[in-house]
Amino acid sequence: MKLNDQKVIEIKNISKQYRLGVIGHGTLYRDLQTWWARFRDLDDPNAKIFDSSYKEKENKNSIFFALKDLSLDINKGDIVGVIGRNGSGKSTLLKILSKITMPSTGLIRMKGRVASLLEVGTGFHSELTGRENIFLNGAILGMRKVEIEERFDQIVAFSELAAFIDTPVKRYSTGMIVRLAFAVAAHLESEVLIVDEVLAVGDVSFRKKCIEKMQSVSGQDTKTVLFVSHDMGSIRNLCNRVVVLDKGQVIYDGDVDIGIKKYLDINADHDSGGVFEYSEKGGDYPVYISKVSLKNKGGLTTSNFRTYDSIIIEVEISGTPPQNGFNLEWRLISSRGDALAFGGSYALANKTYSISDRILVCEIDSLPLSSGQYSFTLILRVWQQEAWSYIEKAASFIVESPPQLETGFEYELSNSGPLNLIQYWR
Repeated sequence: MKLNDQKVIEIKNISKQYRLGVIGHGTLYRDLQTWWARFRDLDDPNAKIFDSSYKEKENKNSIFFALKDLSLDINKGDIVGVIGRNGSGKSTLLKILSKITMPSTGLIRMKGRVASLLEVGTGFHSELTGRENIFLNGAILGMRKVEIEERFDQIVAFSELAAFIDTPVKRYSTGMIVRLAFAVAAHLESEVLIVDEVLAVGDVSFRKKCIEKMQSVSGQDTKTVLFVSHDMGSIRNLCNRVVVLDKGQVIYDGDVDIGIKKYLDINADHDSGGVFEYSEKGGDYPVYISKVSLKNKGGLTTSNFRTYDSIIIEVEISGTPPQNGFNLEWRLISSRGDALAFGGSYALANKTYSISDRILVCEIDSLPLSSGQYSFTLILRVWQQEAWSYIEKAASFIVESPPQLETGFEYELSNSGPLNLIQYWR
């Protein structure tokens, strides 16, 4: 059965399951060694770390569904925003569509060539130059050598890395690698472009340039884009359709604004009095944000503020960060999912925290906000590198704006925008 002219991707009842705690070693001999040790309740001889508190029997044969009975149709020219909480199955879905992994059950039909940009540095060799990696990465994505040669100058111009194109990639920053990788993927003549959060790395001007590029290629109805991002502003500006995932299933598919509201609703935090605790690390690094407290200028912990109040963000971290210095970043998010403001200890104050710092504090002098609900997304990392700990809506709070005494007018997020600016009329 073939896809119709408009349909590019058809997904029917796919599931992806993993067995918790089970990792193959690559050889039958080592797999048998590990199995025999576990059967006898002994330490795994192939493990690099032994944890006496880990109870293998409690996890034995435990099955985790990253995706479960997911169905979806995507048409030519669609710009689909795929959103959901961490662990909802977004990246797993895109890896299946990119043929990096296969579904456990279900059927997928796709038409045309797929270009994917899933992780920083995927398809790049650190010892090769930028020039050589363009040809390598292009070949991995399915481009013929003559195609790469024809587009080479355009790729280099788009990446803005002409001065470094003959430098080994191992000397590139993370942002430079993203520039080169996106430039290659965007200039591949593919029917489907898949982008998974990598545009969160790098500078604002290049992210804007990438979004404009995706808009232009999809606007011609020649390319379909699947775009994963935690930035609801980018989702709203770029996409004409939103798919919301939760626990490996599609819970909404349709209008962008409705989808974003659905996503924010499932992330909504209950009023916790200004204290938010987290018990799990969100990435591969042995450090994570464990507690966030919001305080007023008087030091009182609270989640209720008034317009122009000061607010103190106090972040506690657990685990052990790498030896090099790190920084904390925050993004102020409205209830509509728009990013309103940014803060960064290194970017804006040239402050770097050390391995001994366990409590990180930022004081914001004034909240010029309308009445409504807001939140802080928190990021722990080395500046412009991959996040160690990334928590969406890590701390939510309410702002109340008293009505104007003479007229009774109230600044509310829903009818007057998020900002309540001090004004003087003459």
